[in-house]
Amino acid sequence: MTQLYHDNQNDVRRMTDGEEEFVTAVQSRHAALERNKQCLLAYLYNRLHRIRNMRWRFGSVLTSDVKQCTSETEQQFLSHYNKLLARHMQSIGKSGLDLTSSLEPPRSLYVSVRALRDHGALETDTGHIIELKKDCQ
Repeated sequence: MTQLYHDNQNDVRRMTDGEEEFVTAVQSRHAALERNKQCLLAYLYNRLHRIRNMRWRFGSVLTSDVKQCTSETEQQFLSHYNKLLARHMQSIGKSGLDLTSSLEPPRSLYVSVRALRDHGALETDTGHIIELKKDCQ
């Protein structure tokens, strides 16, 4: 890519001097550079996506096999991602919430609720009325 870039720069200089035959070469090299850049960015995005998925599946520490296959920059990305995720989980509620503990959705759509104090009647968004009384489910 560096060679294509330098070749393009040289031909652009020649074009500014009035030599028009380099226009096609400059345009095709520029298109090749843009395509290569797009492919590299897609590849890097895919790698970072896989690293994020490994964090959620296996935890905050990578195995030695995976570490050998990652670059220093990718390891730094994982470290920063771990810190951001930990900070976010600690900010939820009073004592934090571990979002990584269970990645499977609940089997039931219903939740048991025990009221700590009498609340009275509560209307849900579907129009049902629920009576919340202290220590009742």
